[in-house]
Amino acid sequence: MTGEGVGHLPNGDAVFVPGTIAGERVLAEVGGGRPRRGTLLKLLEVSTTRVEPACPVVARCGGCDFMHLSPLAREDWHRRHTTRALTGVLAKLGVELPEPTFHSAPRELGYRTRARLHVAANGRHVRVGYRGARTHELVPVSECVVLSAELAPILSELQEILASSRGEGDANVALGHGRMRVFDLRWTGVLADSAFRALDAAIRDKRLAGARIWLDGAREPLVAGDPRPVVVAADGLELAVAAGGFAQASDDAGAALARRVAEIASATKPAKAIELFAGSGTLTVMLAREVGQLTAIERDEAAVLALRGNLLARGLSVRVRLDDADVVDLPKVDLIVLDPPRGGAAAAVANLVKSRPKRIVYVSCNALTLARDLAVLVADRYRIESLDLFDVFAQTSHVEVVASLVR
Repeated sequence: MTGEGVGHLPNGDAVFVPGTIAGERVLAEVGGGRPRRGTLLKLLEVSTTRVEPACPVVARCGGCDFMHLSPLAREDWHRRHTTRALTGVLAKLGVELPEPTFHSAPRELGYRTRARLHVAANGRHVRVGYRGARTHELVPVSECVVLSAELAPILSELQEILASSRGEGDANVALGHGRMRVFDLRWTGVLADSAFRALDAAIRDKRLAGARIWLDGAREPLVAGDPRPVVVAADGLELAVAAGGFAQASDDAGAALARRVAEIASATKPAKAIELFAGSGTLTVMLAREVGQLTAIERDEAAVLALRGNLLARGLSVRVRLDDADVVDLPKVDLIVLDPPRGGAAAAVANLVKSRPKRIVYVSCNALTLARDLAVLVADRYRIESLDLFDVFAQTSHVEVVASLVR
């Protein structure tokens, strides 16, 4: 068995069995279908890299799928998985990958300042937790060991607010202004009047900074207080994120990643640079200090508004454009930085090669789509100069990759 939960039956069929490690012998119940999947029943021979999970519901919860791995074993898996994903595509082009630099998680537990919870209420009881592994079933939790101490009370606060409601929904939870909690809830069912009174009281008591609630079928959300998440950026200052917008799960790890991107940019000393998929500016506020003239492009209006506010608060001068990074015409510049969503940036990269900047910094959360996009750039005579892996999601199989390319 391997760290990603893949083993083989005597007939050669691969079986995905979560919770297993290379070299272990296990007893598992194997299901049908393709790919074959199994459920771990018993450990027969245990790996020396296995550790006791810190969470009692880890086997049922769909979140921390690598909590049974030691930090060193997890690092090894991330290195191998990322290299294998990239090599599988780039080896055909004769590319030799640089050895990845691994940046360990600043904290193993209590690191998450953002999370996505599932909530279900029947008018009397409220269950708050996570979706189960490979299912849509709710796994209730009374406490979560990877949530930061500041964010953890949101579990009981959602129960309090939704106490008399009926229905279910997903809540993106985070820290807002003053490190008070915020949430963005999409709700299907009946939201009790008492929910709004409880929400107002929590905001008045400064337990929550604000909330945004989308009722099923509504065209606009209900907004109370200030629902915007706020992260501590790489420059040590607060950075507001558009409500419902993207930010890394860990402030500390996200800041380390942004500092590395800025460090790569500064080595080029670019006179002109463009940032694609800029979001609310977690990378922008660092890049602006390293670039003579920076243009940040983002298509979401709320994110652009937050980005401009974050730049203004720091006295930074950046040209911000409300535009689609996938199709926007790109002028000649020295540097292009992009941090696309999980699906990658196939259209943007095809457009980007026309600009032919001296350096490209590509931030990705998906090694497979990254490999696809890097192949286009390598074919256009770009060389992969460095790879950095950031363990932003400690205890999980997810990793962020920063690839730096030069012509």
